[in-house]
Amino acid sequence: EREREEEENKGTRTATHTTATETTDNVLSCTMEVERSGRFGVGGMALSTKEVRLRVARKFAAAGFVIRSGASRLLEQALSSAGDLQLEDIERAIDTVVQAVTDRTMSSNKLDQETMTEVLMELQQNQSPDVAQELSPEESITVIDAFSTPKFKFDVDRKMFYEQSPGVLFGNADDKANVFRERFQLLLQRTRRNPLFIPPSEGLGTNQDYFKLTPIDGLIGLSNKASDMDEGEDGESPVGHFVVLMGLLSQIEEGRYHLEDLNGSVRMDLSQAVCCSGLFTENCIVVAEGQYLDGTFYASTLGFPPPEPRAVTTSCFVGTDFFGGAPALQDQARLLASEKSADGSMFVVLSDVWLDKTKVLTKLAELFAGYAQLDPPPAAFVFMGNFTSEPYGPNHSKLLRESFDTLADLISEHPALSTGSRFIFVPGPQDPGSGNVLPRPPIPDILTEKLRRRVKNAEFTTNPARIRYCTQEMVFFRDDVLNKMRRNCVMPPNDDDEETEISAHLVKTLIDQAHLCPLPLHVRPVYWQCDQALRLYPLPDVLVLADRFDPYNLTYEGCTTFNPGSFMVTDFSFMVYWPSRLRSDGDEFAQRVEFSKIE
Repeated sequence: EREREEEENKGTRTATHTTATETTDNVLSCTMEVERSGRFGVGGMALSTKEVRLRVARKFAAAGFVIRSGASRLLEQALSSAGDLQLEDIERAIDTVVQAVTDRTMSSNKLDQETMTEVLMELQQNQSPDVAQELSPEESITVIDAFSTPKFKFDVDRKMFYEQSPGVLFGNADDKANVFRERFQLLLQRTRRNPLFIPPSEGLGTNQDYFKLTPIDGLIGLSNKASDMDEGEDGESPVGHFVVLMGLLSQIEEGRYHLEDLNGSVRMDLSQAVCCSGLFTENCIVVAEGQYLDGTFYASTLGFPPPEPRAVTTSCFVGTDFFGGAPALQDQARLLASEKSADGSMFVVLSDVWLDKTKVLTKLAELFAGYAQLDPPPAAFVFMGNFTSEPYGPNHSKLLRESFDTLADLISEHPALSTGSRFIFVPGPQDPGSGNVLPRPPIPDILTEKLRRRVKNAEFTTNPARIRYCTQEMVFFRDDVLNKMRRNCVMPPNDDDEETEISAHLVKTLIDQAHLCPLPLHVRPVYWQCDQALRLYPLPDVLVLADRFDPYNLTYEGCTTFNPGSFMVTDFSFMVYWPSRLRSDGDEFAQRVEFSKIE
């Protein structure tokens, strides 16, 4: 009888496991409509089963769960049966399952095989039967204004981010200090995950050439006397202690630079320093190599904290919506399928659209007439300020309102655009608003009443603005940040590579700093309680830096960055972005952003 019961139980477990595996395969076929491009893989190679097992365990542990071996094997088998998946494929699939487990009410944090089976079945039931159906612009595009951006703070002890309340707009002195403290903590935790800064494991000979970050208060234990130092090779000048520091570059004393971290500061000598690529300004966070001698840190090399690919960041903090407006779990597969299938979907981006100029309105009429003939029409037109050529004067508000009224008439002449496309307006630094402080609020409703009434899909948002298209995250920022960054550099940019454009230095600086404007507050004021709206963490898929500088288009660390240039100054040129080409290979990958011009 005992043997017969064991056989029956074994058969039941086998049937359950088979059903769960089949269910998992069906779920993955719906949820993993992602690219198979090697760009997001590890060197273009698929991950091994051991690596997949480690990623599964790590992701569930980061979410606070202990996954049992049976549940882990069930998910691993489903992943392996789906083919040679790359890093991005695996990350998306595991994130979907982790989020589903997080949404469940569980009596324990231990995840067994039975619970995993139930979760996978629920995921299958929640999938839309018409997953490949193309969505309308209203369904696929979500605009997140800067004042609604989630605010997260890093917990050093638990090594995770937790969400904070937004607080009041005008904070106190502590909020000003927290702006730089939180920027530093964000970059510090990112840097410590980089292989270059991970110490070797005890007993293993790997990563012996890592860089050890020394806290500034740790310099106190080092000798401050030149007599205690060894002489240099020339037998004359003493040699200090070689250290690697990370901190905020600041001027505590007039004309003297210091390096600050959370616990202290040290005077910094930059006379012999060689900087890496980027624009080094006051209040940016740097990693510096050099010698500490007589209470002064003599920097020899200056660089930025190493960047981190988006896939790595999201894998470390599963379920954390830094961007805002995250879609529901059951909608992710449908959004991803629609994103890939919408080959004709595009974003038309224009900057410095001076609506008070008759020639600009004429060219816009030609632009609308041309795009109205497309089927489908563009998903969105993104207009970025300034919207007048002269930002001041007694009749400025009246002129701007009349200009928007004229634009409403131009759009209404093409019903295919007014009903089938989104029109998103991002204010410029000289448009009406509450002072020259970031983030800037939308243009006042009293100036845009007619346009919003006649064009139902028109939306006036903040600067910067965040737009989520299906599964892609885009950041739009209108400011002449390149000139400001270059003008405030403490050291000239590295010109060893003559082919490196100044725009490449700018993009590297902003992405490495994970911030849109790492300038001193007296140069570019920021609302202390809204600094998170300017963060670039994790890296967005698309970053639009609308500037008066010449148009450019480049990719850094997987982030597509471009500047459409000034519409009037560049003889009516603009940029067109194709979202469906972001996850494509070959020529389409290179042509995901196109430069266009109205002749």
